[in-house]
Amino acid sequence: MPRNLDDAPARQTAWASYWRSGALHSCATSFQGNYGGAIAAFWRDAFDGLQPGDRVLDLAAGNGALSQLLIEHRADADIGCDAVDLAPIAPAWVAALPPSQSARLRFHGNTPAEALPFEAGRFALVVSQYGLEYTDLDASAAELLRVLRRPGRVALLVHHAASRPVGLAHDEIGHVDWLLAPDGLLDTGAAMLPLLARASTAEGRAGLAQDAQALARRRRFNELQQEMARRADGAPCPDVLYETR
Repeated sequence: MPRNLDDAPARQTAWASYWRSGALHSCATSFQGNYGGAIAAFWRDAFDGLQPGDRVLDLAAGNGALSQLLIEHRADADIGCDAVDLAPIAPAWVAALPPSQSARLRFHGNTPAEALPFEAGRFALVVSQYGLEYTDLDASAAELLRVLRRPGRVALLVHHAASRPVGLAHDEIGHVDWLLAPDGLLDTGAAMLPLLARASTAEGRAGLAQDAQALARRRRFNELQQEMARRADGAPCPDVLYETR
């Protein structure tokens, strides 16, 4: 799904906070350390085809999980990696590498996949895990192809349409649309604020008791609160509703 680049500052801020926590990748609660099992095997297979002197581009790299797998799997090969991410990144684990290995890695923070700072045909392999699908694909795919050499390879792991993260995201987007709808909960909640101000005095409370429009607004607010509770009870991803309440 193409992304609106206008939301890039908000995404950048959110991911910057996450990567500063020290998490190596976006599945930190599922994997201790780096990826293992079938995921690690997939990336080892991708890295096996590289030749000395080749360079790899890791898009939406985070704190460099794929870069770390590359260094570990091809420890003695002269293969470099440029890792880019929209957020500022400076992975702490790189400092523990021998200089001969850390010199193979270059991290480029504050770098959108839609505008890569590399010359055409630079990379033998472009990789990304759970990242490219969050970009504006029309722009990022064009950039990916521009910097990929010929012949070159692309290896991606992305969320498929029936995956749990995609299903939860669709559910949450539906809740956000409901909250933001005209005359919805947020509009109605904002309209309650002047009524609450009036209710701060005895005279104001007396006036509100006789104000049909104020009473209707209060009924609407209570109805929406009840509807929100019903939505949350049956939702697979109700967090935004609980947070709003």
